[in-house]
Parts: sequence; structure tokens; C-alpha cells
Amino acid sequence: MTLDVHSFSARFPQLVDQLRGVNLAALVAAFREVEVDDGAPIVAQGQPVEGLILAWAGRARVRSGENELGEVGPGSMLGEVAWIDRGPATATLTANGDMTCLILDREVYARLRTEHPVAAAHLLRGINRSIATRLRAADARFEQVSAGGGDAPERRRGLFESFFALFAAPES
Repeated sequence: MTLDVHSFSARFPQLVDQLRGVNLAALVAAFREVEVDDGAPIVAQGQPVEGLILAWAGRARVRSGENELGEVGPGSMLGEVAWIDRGPATATLTANGDMTCLILDREVYARLRTEHPVAAAHLLRGINRSIATRLRAADARFEQVSAGGGDAPERRRGLFESFFALFAAPES
């Protein structure tokens, strides 16, 4: 696959925003492509995440402990919270079929910040906006589940759905 600015912009509009020209090209060029085989781990819960991972093609299962939280697919960011705060991953992601991921390594990001600070700032702003949107959606779902009645399994399922909303790809 040859990664180009147009397809990257279409797949990850939340990261690109109004970025154009040399800054957009520098951002896209900073990512490397990685093929992930079906069943292979992408991110392991509790482990460090060394790169920002973007799902280009294929799907990944999301699991926290023993709880299956759902799937994410093209356009999703994986491990972004751990990448930003250098903490451990909050969930395990496993390829559900063959996947293509784009990875931005920390060292490459450090160079991007120095050589193309506008591109680096847009990337962080896009990540932050995406996390904030998902957090608001999860919070709204949590409030809905907390306020509603229902039996314990139904409420527990609703809470897991709220948690999963943090990982879901943004609606296009």
C-alpha cells in the first residue's frame, strides 16, 4: 500500500482537521505501515505502548481483563491514551482477521515535533478532541445506565458499553 495524504485525510479526518501542504505531508510520512496477522496481539493490557497506532484496514477485538468489550475498525486509534501519558495500555487489542495498521513511533514523533511543529500540534489536538468526544459519549451512556432500572446483568452490560465507547471509532 502506498499511503497518500488524500486517503489518510479521508480515513482520519479527526487528526488532519485543517492541516494542509507540507505539514500534512510530513504527518502522513511519519507513520509506518505494519501488517498484523489474524489473532496477533496489537496492544496488551498493562504493557507500555511505544507508538500511536491507527487502524487502516481490518478489525481488532477489544478486551479488558476477561471482558470482551467489542471491536474497532478502520479509522480507529489504538493505544492513544497510553501513548500520550506513557502509562500502561488499558485494554488488549487483538487482530480479528488480517489488519493493516499505521504506527507513529515516539522517536519519529519527537522529530516531527521539532521539524514540523504545526503538524505535531494538529495531531495532538485531533487525538485530544477524539478522546474528549468518546469520553463525553461514554459519560452520557453511563448516566443513562445509572439512572435507569433493570436487572444487574443488564446494568453491567450497559456499563461495559459505556466503557467500550471510549475505544470506538468516531462516527463519520
